[in-house]
Amino acid sequence: NVGKMQEVISKALANAKAFLSKEDRLIDSTVDRDLGNADVLLAQVATQINRREFLAAQRTLDEANKLVRTAASSANEQARRLNVLLKDVVAVKDIAVRQVATARREQNALPAASRTSEAESFVRDAENALQEAQRAEVNLGRLEDRALTEGLDRTLNAYRQAKKSVDRALAQITEDKRRYDRIYNEVQECVS
Repeated sequence: NVGKMQEVISKALANAKAFLSKEDRLIDSTVDRDLGNADVLLAQVATQINRREFLAAQRTLDEANKLVRTAASSANEQARRLNVLLKDVVAVKDIAVRQVATARREQNALPAASRTSEAESFVRDAENALQEAQRAEVNLGRLEDRALTEGLDRTLNAYRQAKKSVDRALAQITEDKRRYDRIYNEVQECVS
C-alpha cells in the first residue's frame, strides 16, 4: 500500500514538475520550493521502507502528497490568473488603440471653428495614457512570477485609463460636432 502510494505521488510530482518547466515564467518560486521538498520527502520514504518503518513512511508520504497537491494547485491557479490577465490586457488594448485612433481622426476631421481645446486636451490625454500603457506592456517581457502578475495588472489598468480618457474625448468631440452642426444650421436658416 505504501509502495503504491509512493508511485502515485512520484507520478504526480513528475507531472507537476513538467507543468512547472513549461510554465516556469508564470509560476513563483514557492512552487519550486514545495516540489523540491516533496522530492526530499520521497527519498526519505524509500529509506524508511528499506528500514521497514512503514508508519513513518506513510506519514512522510502524506506530507509529500500534501506538498505536491498544494504546489500543483498553486501553479495551476497562478498560470490561470496570468492567462486571464493577459487576455484582458489584449482585449482592452485592442479597444483602446482603435478608439484613440478614431478620436484623433474625428478631432482632426472637425472644422477648425468647431474644435475645442477641451476635446483636444482629452484626445492628448488618451494618446498619452495609451503610450504609457504600451510602455508598461513592453516591460512585461523582463518580468516573471509575481512581478509579471503585478506588471500585467499595471498594464491592464493603464489600458483601462486610456479607454476612459478616449471615452471622454469621443463624448466631447460628439458634443462639439453637435454644437457646430446646430450653429451651422441656424446660420443657414438665417441666411435663407
